[in-house]
Amino acid sequence: MISSQLQSQLFSKLATKWILIRKGLVWSESDPWLDQHLKIQVFEKCVLVSLPKNPNGNKGFSLFISMWEYLDYFTNRSTTKAEDIECLSMSGIYWLVESYQKQDKYTVALHPEKIKCDCMLFRCLQNRIKSECPYFYSLMRLDDFFAGNVVCHHVYRVLNELGFWDLASYLNRQRQTA
Repeated sequence: MISSQLQSQLFSKLATKWILIRKGLVWSESDPWLDQHLKIQVFEKCVLVSLPKNPNGNKGFSLFISMWEYLDYFTNRSTTKAEDIECLSMSGIYWLVESYQKQDKYTVALHPEKIKCDCMLFRCLQNRIKSECPYFYSLMRLDDFFAGNVVCHHVYRVLNELGFWDLASYLNRQRQTA
């Protein structure tokens, strides 16, 4: 069973609407009918999304969405959020990165074999993904962006500042220079 905390980070209505818009099934993120009636059920290896027919005559649907599509959304969201946030090197491995809302700052640590951020998103994923959603975690292991690790937009911002587009490239460079 997936917790509401993890579901809100990975399989949210916002993520689902983004996927449905890309599939041409809905046209707007701000449709009140969509917000009120969209149902999301997370299964072991896919997500069931359903929307009943609305009173205006728009057809309803039920469909399974691959977790790869949610992984793609998470990657896109991380790279987009990282574009406009500032980061400052505090030492060789520690960076101070502002929040997307520009209200807080988080510490990112880039060690040669692992990464860490003290933001809530990173901690939630780090503590829950392996046990609550092992299939999603296995997909993260196959994707260079994650390289089997949790990556939030703060981590991505630091990687990007260092000239890397994904965690796998950073880790490979660290192994070569060690």
